[in-house]
Amino acid sequence: MQRERREFGIAGRIVFYVIVNLYKLTATKNFIVENESDKNVLKQMFPKANIFVTQSSGIDLSGYDLSNKPKPSKVTKFGYIARFDKSKHTQKIIEIAAQLPDTHELFIAGSDISGNNFQKRFEEIARSKPNIKYVGYLSSKKELSEYYKNVDIILYPTNREGL
Repeated sequence: MQRERREFGIAGRIVFYVIVNLYKLTATKNFIVENESDKNVLKQMFPKANIFVTQSSGIDLSGYDLSNKPKPSKVTKFGYIARFDKSKHTQKIIEIAAQLPDTHELFIAGSDISGNNFQKRFEEIARSKPNIKYVGYLSSKKELSEYYKNVDIILYPTNREGL
């Protein structure tokens, strides 16, 4: 639970415990959470509840067209697709992008959870390094399909997502 405490702060913890304790007053017997640490916290609060872990926002590729993927090249293509935020370790991706050798490419997609500081930084790096591409926010399955077709490895550093 330590990571989550740093992530949400005191106000976030209070809101979480208030909401969960209100559920204690109901007949709630099942929860679905995104990671094991959340499951452990809820198990302490609701010893008799059924608590299921799902793979969060899920990298579920059903419905996406991955056919006709380009043949592998000598350049490894990394992808980072996320809502940018401190809790998503976006700063780590900025560090990787700044140091990425020319033998690799990095395709960045997404937008900031709040503000646009990370977006601006990715745009700056993409302008200065030809092997870094910032493609912005992807909103359709077609755009996502094309994105996934053009990367070899997905980078997904996060505290909360259960991957």
